Amino acid sequence: MQRGNFDVFLSQPEHLPAVFLSVNDNVSDHRFIGIDLVGRVCQQNPALVMPWLRKTLIQITSSLQFTDDHTTREEAAHVLTELTGVTKPLLGGYALTLLRVLLPKASDPNPTVAALALRSIGELSEVGRQQFLEHVPQLMNTIIGVLNDPTGQLRRDTALKALADICFNTGYVIDPIVEYPKLLPALNKILELGESQDLRREAIRVLGVLGAIDPYRRTVSWGCCLSWLAADDGDRTTWWRTTRWSLMSFARLVSRRPFLSVVRQRRTITSGSL
Repeated sequence: MQRGNFDVFLSQPEHLPAVFLSVNDNVSDHRFIGIDLVGRVCQQNPALVMPWLRKTLIQITSSLQFTDDHTTREEAAHVLTELTGVTKPLLGGYALTLLRVLLPKASDPNPTVAALALRSIGELSEVGRQQFLEHVPQLMNTIIGVLNDPTGQLRRDTALKALADICFNTGYVIDPIVEYPKLLPALNKILELGESQDLRREAIRVLGVLGAIDPYRRTVSWGCCLSWLAADDGDRTTWWRTTRWSLMSFARLVSRRPFLSVVRQRRTITSGSL
């Protein structure tokens, strides 16, 4: 007998209570089988599944938020991660609510809970998309903090996958490299010192999703800033009026340490030659 032959019957109203009851089973293997079944009946009868799914999500998120027991919180995070993975098409209207619950848990002292929360956030970004943009600063700071932590390999692997999913699904690319100067060094460090091949491969995938900054733009901005620093006061005013370089981008570029070291060397060479 093929798997899924009874999904049409199990998605009927009289059987849905038993289906969702299996999600709360005491045996973890039975819970995950129940979650897989919930994902299959969602495809058959989503209108009738939604009320039961909403009730289950409220129960799980309450356990995740307010319980003090580490084991219970870890089990709730695991169930929520698996449940969001199989019911993503139905969670578009609840993505932001779930994100607000999961964001604090991404910094949980328990590494398993933090990794599962990051994984859920990455899954939900597929349906949340542009809604997630308002929470990007908090997400990026949390993910960069995890990437710079050398003790949590599980969390770093999950954080890399979540970062790739968030940037890909929200269209937030290229800007993270400029707005978060610590991101690129963290990825380079993983590429150089990564404990496993999978971790380095995921870092390369993140770099591919983030995209490359236009080298012409960087070259032009570098030359313009050097010419401004080497010019006289009067020439600087003329340069500033004629060069359409935004103050924000200029400040970001000047604030970088490698840039300042090059500028000091350039000015020393210029003054010596004069």
